[in-house]
Amino acid sequence: MNVFYTLPGEINGYSFIEFENGEVFNRNILGKSLGYSVSARTDIKIFSDKKSRIGIGLGYNTTGKQVNIGGTVFEELSAGVRILPLWYDANGKVPFQSTAVVSAGAKLKLSDELNLKIGGFLDMNFDTKGNGAKAVYGEIGAEVIYKNKFGLGFGANLKPKKGPNSLIPNANFRATAKYHF
Repeated sequence: MNVFYTLPGEINGYSFIEFENGEVFNRNILGKSLGYSVSARTDIKIFSDKKSRIGIGLGYNTTGKQVNIGGTVFEELSAGVRILPLWYDANGKVPFQSTAVVSAGAKLKLSDELNLKIGGFLDMNFDTKGNGAKAVYGEIGAEVIYKNKFGLGFGANLKPKKGPNSLIPNANFRATAKYHF
């Protein structure tokens, strides 16, 4: 389940919850615009095994509407980066960890009723103790959307490889069917 919302004070939120193999994972991403496409960011991760933590940092997102590239008109192009250098858990500051998230997407009008949406993101941890960068999780995919309501897509969940300095994740492919409320 995915939910986008706005809290008082013009704080934009995105939350989701996942259930897998008896485990629960809930993530809540909150952002407050500071101007010039920059926002203050908070990332709250809640795990069923009590490794819950909160990250604090900044984000930069840019979106272009009706962008013409080589004669192809995209309804929307977007790109962003979030840097979360501070992480805290129940014991206080989490040492030797910072996170970066990069994202990009595009929406192309195929007809009056069909749109093609492509995009993805990659969440990476940087161990400042010297173990290097590691992909944590990401997604890539493409979706055909009918009348802005029904979507069929194909993509991949990007999961980490074991070991240090492993920025290139393993891909687990999936097909999706969605209804947009």
